Amino acid sequence: ALAILVFLGVGPWLSAGTSFALVKALRWSGQRMVPSVTMILHPLHGLVSGGLALAHGSMDGQKSLAVLWMAMGAMVPPVMHYAFLAPFLCSGALTLGVILGSHRTMRTLGRGLYPMQSDQGLCAESAAMTLVGVSALLGWPVATSHAMSSAVIGAGAAAHPRGIRWGVAGDIVMAWIFTIPSAGILAAVLFSLLQRGI
Repeated sequence: ALAILVFLGVGPWLSAGTSFALVKALRWSGQRMVPSVTMILHPLHGLVSGGLALAHGSMDGQKSLAVLWMAMGAMVPPVMHYAFLAPFLCSGALTLGVILGSHRTMRTLGRGLYPMQSDQGLCAESAAMTLVGVSALLGWPVATSHAMSSAVIGAGAAAHPRGIRWGVAGDIVMAWIFTIPSAGILAAVLFSLLQRGI
C-alpha cells in the first residue's frame, strides 16, 4: 500500500519533468532543423495521440474490467459464462466516454490550464504516453488524467511559466488530494458493511 501511495505522488512529477525536458530538447533542436524535418511533427503528433489512447485503455481498462468481473461473479445466479464479453463492454464504455465526455477535460488542459502550442502538446502527450504505458506494463498505479495534467504543466513551465494558470492547477491538485483518500475511505466503509452482512 505504501508503494502505491509513493508512486501516486511521484508519478505526476515524473510526467512533468519528462515533458519539461522534451520541450526544451525540441526547442533546442528546432533551431537546427530544416523546414522539411519539422513537417513530420504533425503526423508524429497523431501517432503519439494514438499511443496515449492505447496506454490509457491498457491502464484504465484493467480497473474497469476487474470491477465488471467482480460484479458478474457476485450476481445471483453468477453470470461468469458471459465473462468473455467483459473486455468488449469495457473498451466500448471507455471509447464512448472519451468521445462523449472528454471535451471539457481537453478544453481545461489544452486551454484553461495552459494555452498549448502544437509542439508543446506533442511533448506533453509523449511524456504522458510513456509514463502511463510503462506503468501499465509494470503494474504501477497512475491515472492518465494525472499524467496528462502534469505533463501540460511541465510543457508550459519549459516554454512560458507565466502562461500557466496556477489557480486552475491548484484546483486540479486539490481534486487529486480529495478524491484518492475519499475513494479509499468509501471503499473501506462499504467493505466493512458488506462483511457485516448489511
